Amino acid sequence: MYITVTIPSIRTVVTPVAGVETREDQIDALRVLSAGNTLTMVLLGGVLALQVRETACLFFSLFFGVVQQHLGSFSFL
Repeated sequence: MYITVTIPSIRTVVTPVAGVETREDQIDALRVLSAGNTLTMVLLGGVLALQVRETACLFFSLFFGVVQQHLGSFSFL
């Protein structure tokens, strides 16, 4: 997405072709660039959420497995 969206949008905003790209084209390029960045942030946030969930599940399964092993050796009766 970076090569196909970001680079052409930045080129249109920074160095527009005289007589071809208008101010409206620059505004549209900024909108496309913003949308691409928003999609990237949402996807990275989703990956981060999945990693946190996986780490938390692993931690709790290891923690409760150790606790269960220790509690299994005690007799409460």
